Amino acid sequence: MRSTLAAFGRSLAQGFWLGWQIESNWARPWLFALYTLIKPLAGTLLLVFMFAAAAHATGVEQPGLLAFAFVGNALYMLVGAVSQGMTTAIVQDRESYGMLRYVRVSPVVFEGWLIGRGLASGLKAAIGAVWTLAFGLLLPFGLAELLSPTRIDWVALVLALALGVPLLVGLGLVLAAAALNMARHGAFLGEGVGSALYLLSGAIFPLAILPGALQGVATFLPPTLWLETLRRAILHRPGPGPLEAWPAGTLWLALAAASAALLALGWWLFRVSDRRARRGGRYDLTTGF
Repeated sequence: MRSTLAAFGRSLAQGFWLGWQIESNWARPWLFALYTLIKPLAGTLLLVFMFAAAAHATGVEQPGLLAFAFVGNALYMLVGAVSQGMTTAIVQDRESYGMLRYVRVSPVVFEGWLIGRGLASGLKAAIGAVWTLAFGLLLPFGLAELLSPTRIDWVALVLALALGVPLLVGLGLVLAAAALNMARHGAFLGEGVGSALYLLSGAIFPLAILPGALQGVATFLPPTLWLETLRRAILHRPGPGPLEAWPAGTLWLALAAASAALLALGWWLFRVSDRRARRGGRYDLTTGF
């Protein structure tokens, strides 16, 4: 058991190192830091100015709703980054570099290596998210007071982030399992699912504005529960919608259960997909990517 965990840890570290080098493109640290800040900040500022334009047109300012969207948009970067990093690793390493077959037969734990690739992408997104939230303290739209570090429940925030790691890894494994037996179009799978969850998880739109049927589905999506937990830790207020009435204990239990269930489902699906890919020669697949 100990040797198995050690092998998994080494494989994860190797995948993380390789993924980080690819994500940073071997750039100088200062240049990579600048790029990591500018890219997410541009999209976030677009959202902020949209709220500012709406407030100017209506004469009604809602800093609480702006903070809800600002925090959700910044933190959602992690959801798409991990899953996209894992699916991209499958498709690019198989079809662009022709190396996936060699990784699969090498003495590494393949799942650990793949998770490391996804976590490297997630770390890059986390840096952008932290810098984006810090930049919110400088914006003159009432965000400085709501995002003040002295108001954040740091214990709840760290615990929520820890529970979110298996959730993101599980989602990444589910999508990577699908990409493993798909053609080059699997590269867009993570992006497509991420866009759908961006709408349904309440990242920028409160669940209360969704149609009734979608509200029921969106309420129990694992990313929805995770973002709600993070928002409560940072803003000390629930988001408008069905989860508003949930007590903190219920939300934490639901998040823990969803994270464990999604990780178990992702691990099982990836194992099944891996066997199918080996039998069908998918590791040697090239489709002109």
